Amino acid sequence: MFFFLILILALCTVGAVDTCQDEFHQIGECPITYKVCNHVQGGQIQYQSDANDESSPEDEHSDWYPDAQDAVNESTGKWPT
Repeated sequence: MFFFLILILALCTVGAVDTCQDEFHQIGECPITYKVCNHVQGGQIQYQSDANDESSPEDEHSDWYPDAQDAVNESTGKWPT
């Protein structure tokens, strides 16, 4: 019985799907759309962000971070000081 429980948990983890959410922000004159996705990696949630300037072809992509705000900061190139 324990073996089947472990097998089911393993299959659920392998089949995990990234979850994404779009947000829109007006930053000065720039309309920015963020797509923030999370993914379970090594048993922890990791976040990645794409930032797209709607008024130009600018599109930036972040690495994976344990904090969603860090992913957004990298994709916009605006780290807090």
